[in-house]
Amino acid sequence: MGKRQRRRQRERAKRKTPPARPFIAEFPKGGQPRLRVIIDAGTPSHIRELCQKYWALAEDGTWAFRVSDIEGLQEQAAISAVSHALLLSSRCVTCEEPIQVSNRSWAARVGGKYLDRNNEKYLCRGCSNVQRCEQDAERERKAAEAEAEKDRQRRKDADDAEAIALLVSQENAKTAEKAARAVLAGAAPMTVYAAMAAYAEAAPDRPIASLQALGTTCWTGDAERDLAAVRTLYYAYLIAIHPKSPATTFAVVDGEARFVAAAARWRLVGGAAHARKDVTDLQMYLSTAPGQEAADLRQELRELISTMEVANVAEYLNGLLTKKYDYPAVPENRLPQLAEAIRHGLDSGYTPGQMICFAWRAADTSAAWKERNAPMGPAEASSASVTVLANKIHDALERRTAVPEYDPPRWHEQPLALVPGRRLLADVLRPRSPEVIAGCSLCDYQGLVEVDTKDNRPVLKRCLHPTPEAPLSP
Repeated sequence: MGKRQRRRQRERAKRKTPPARPFIAEFPKGGQPRLRVIIDAGTPSHIRELCQKYWALAEDGTWAFRVSDIEGLQEQAAISAVSHALLLSSRCVTCEEPIQVSNRSWAARVGGKYLDRNNEKYLCRGCSNVQRCEQDAERERKAAEAEAEKDRQRRKDADDAEAIALLVSQENAKTAEKAARAVLAGAAPMTVYAAMAAYAEAAPDRPIASLQALGTTCWTGDAERDLAAVRTLYYAYLIAIHPKSPATTFAVVDGEARFVAAAARWRLVGGAAHARKDVTDLQMYLSTAPGQEAADLRQELRELISTMEVANVAEYLNGLLTKKYDYPAVPENRLPQLAEAIRHGLDSGYTPGQMICFAWRAADTSAAWKERNAPMGPAEASSASVTVLANKIHDALERRTAVPEYDPPRWHEQPLALVPGRRLLADVLRPRSPEVIAGCSLCDYQGLVEVDTKDNRPVLKRCLHPTPEAPLSP
């Protein structure tokens, strides 16, 4: 027999040899099978026997052998490496194929103690792989979307930063282009501008504080009024956003940089010296200008300062009641009477310092009255302080009693524009004061003085009543 023939015989013999097949067994043996065990082909016989004992079931579905009773079983991992089981009563929730498990623990978790529980949440291996692939794909898609969103946000942040930088550069480039006449739209902008000028002079190296930083008192004691005044000053090119404003000041809407007026810090366009000159020119205009427009502005300024004075004294009284005596504030229903009493005292000629004295006496008297009357409570004492204040002002006026002036304590926060507003109002009203006119030798009884114009025509102008301390002339 030749070599070729022998080779052909060997190849035919190999082709006739059937392929090895896995060993399959179902448990329990005597009843409805609940478990189908599959042991890999080529597994040694002694390992196959261990696998059958490991997976064997009693007729009730419990395990036929305890793991500790199986002789020769060292590690369960050896069983899981060559065999697995299909739970015939617990099927995949997606494809209804039996669930495949690799050890007893998983079998009991899925099929229950007797391996007969219907499955409501587990998937077979194939469906698990599909689900895992879908989850991986969804995870990758979300990661790609997140990365794209980050890129978009980075581009947006860069564009926003560029727009904000452009706005800041425009604010830094602002110069004094308009006169203070631009703020003659109301008394509040004028008063706030005068207060900002005083603020900048007192702290030249610091930005002017934002409305949010100033708190509830703000400039004039009214947040909405101050916000409107700040906007008026900004659009009049009298103030500009300070470069040291916080990042929360700016926002970009539809590609356009904007700012939050309440959060912005400010600088005076042209500096504090220029602003002081503007305030002086404004005061000069209000002092000397004839006509209804100037008269209305003077009246509006007078009413604004009066309102601020009333609110300041009322706030001081409430502070005394709450901080010193631990009483509640004046009841809401008594606030109109409190404002009326304070305004009556101011209109009668008492100074703000004297009104502070009246408020202190009213709070002290009400507290003493409460101590003498046990049934009285703190709320009644706070309410009574309004009546006591009104009575003390009335008695002082009737008896013409001298009233000292008190400075408010440090804990009392008064509006920042109150003192500059008082000064501005006093300077504006001084040329029209009857007492000042009577003591001036340069003007007539109406406060007017005759001067010559450039073409030598005589005209009447408001006299400023110059003094050695203030040698002003019209």
